Amino acid sequence: MADFRYNCDRRDDYREGPSYGDVIDIIFTEESSGADTAIIPLAEVKNFCKIDIDEDDALLDELQLAAINICEGATNIGFRFRTIEAVINNGNGGAYLPYGPVDTVTSIDTKTPETNQVLGVKWKQIEWPRLNRVTVIYTAGYSTLPADLKTGLLQCIFYLYDERKRSENAYPPIYKETLKRVSRK
Repeated sequence: MADFRYNCDRRDDYREGPSYGDVIDIIFTEESSGADTAIIPLAEVKNFCKIDIDEDDALLDELQLAAINICEGATNIGFRFRTIEAVINNGNGGAYLPYGPVDTVTSIDTKTPETNQVLGVKWKQIEWPRLNRVTVIYTAGYSTLPADLKTGLLQCIFYLYDERKRSENAYPPIYKETLKRVSRK
């Protein structure tokens, strides 16, 4: 009689590795992203943060770049439009491409994608090849941020600016709540 209590976690051929849909590696082509430039004009950042001095302008620019990276990581949404090369685990097919919305997929494993290989309009998935390592090159992100993402970014900049002197904060940052509503994770 078969033992149905067999736990597949005890399989001998089980190997740890990236989970399905995980991003194994990612490269942002900085030339197309404008990574050294701010998305929101400094005057608008200063107005939102209620800052009327000019001594912190360079700091605010640096904090904006840090905030963009924080917000992109928290939401899996591209706050900047750029070319991305991602290695993903597509073992089951249908893995979403990170840092969307995705504009154009230019290559999948160095080949031009076929019509039924990429699914979706805004948040695209790779249907095949169903491999554990698939390299995809595509353009993605926003050239103009929607209002909710822009608000979350401004809140993050303000939080980084305001909390730079304190060692702890009793309240969670408000930008996390704003970005949670639009997150693609």
